[in-house]
Amino acid sequence: MKRKFIFQLKILRPAEQGVKKALYDLEADIMELLWSLGLGEFTVRDVLCRLKKTRHIAYTTVMTTVDRLWRKGLLDRYKEGKTYLYSVKITKEKFLWCVTDQIISSIPSGFNEPLFSHFVHIINQSDVEHLDRLEKLLDNRRQQISD
Repeated sequence: MKRKFIFQLKILRPAEQGVKKALYDLEADIMELLWSLGLGEFTVRDVLCRLKKTRHIAYTTVMTTVDRLWRKGLLDRYKEGKTYLYSVKITKEKFLWCVTDQIISSIPSGFNEPLFSHFVHIINQSDVEHLDRLEKLLDNRRQQISD
């Protein structure tokens, strides 16, 4: 049964990198694995076999974690006989967008100026290419507003 994608950010771990900022370690590792493999449908055992190549892990641990990812809305599932078949519900890019949107939307409106300033400061520290991309995004948005 297809469910609408609804991911509610419940944790934010600033010290972590990538999707581990918004998911627990094993959840993030499983999602990264699934995104990289691009599997259509898969079972818990499929995930377990791939994870066992790099770590010692129990079937029940993977099963519980995959179920949590389904409950969080990141996976779809349906039952075929006695087995659940899963599929990835969202791309990594859409997931990152969703998390970013929730973080930024949670900032009170009085913080807009410091947020914008800090954002530009961070981008400026990256490289000129990032500033150029930001400028293009702003130009595109201005164009959309004026049309």
